[in-house]
Amino acid sequence: MIERLKIIEEELKQLSPEIIVPVRTQKIVNSKAFERMYLLLDEILELIKEEDNISRKLAGRLFFLYTYLLHQAKYTNMPEEIFHEAGKIKEYLDKLLLSPFRNND
Repeated sequence: MIERLKIIEEELKQLSPEIIVPVRTQKIVNSKAFERMYLLLDEILELIKEEDNISRKLAGRLFFLYTYLLHQAKYTNMPEEIFHEAGKIKEYLDKLLLSPFRNND
């Protein structure tokens, strides 16, 4: 499991420019890159569902993407698509960061 998580984190790292560059340069969303990221995040959620901790790098990367998208959406006339993707990333952040606390209620 740990080895697979490392592989997924590396894939997310390599995928990040495919998300960031189009948003930054053209103010568009690379739907295929986001779809791939969400598949990887779903796999992570499944792998860590019984774990109490997640990687700081993973949490940091997702938080960066989330805040980056929010910031870039300010510079376009049609921010809805970018805000939508930011909202989906926030949902994953909530699941990754808050689920251990919900299970202990």
